[in-house]
Amino acid sequence: MSFDGKIGRLATQEKTIVTGDHPAVLLSGRIDPGTGIWPGGTILTRGEGGMLTPWGGEMGLPPVGVLIDETDAASVGAAVYLAHGTVALTALRLAGGAAPNGQQIYALACAGIYAV
Repeated sequence: MSFDGKIGRLATQEKTIVTGDHPAVLLSGRIDPGTGIWPGGTILTRGEGGMLTPWGGEMGLPPVGVLIDETDAASVGAAVYLAHGTVALTALRLAGGAAPNGQQIYALACAGIYAV
């Protein structure tokens, strides 16, 4: 005699920063090695010497991209980021981990990065 039954359910989901709504333009850039671990979705700007740094949302300093993967700045010298295209709105983070507000999302759109 055999029994056939359902014992559980498994659902997997891959979190992605870059969406497929628009062809992505990915670039790489130097990062400051003393700035810790940056999560994927961190909005970036250019700091001293042109190095990428997390953007705090300052309107006088434009965003230049969105980090596509978690990056440990202490162990790597460069990061890959989305410079143009669409990103998942729920993945976006400012320096410090806060979600961007409407004005900051508009600044991203002006830079050619569209949150969907």
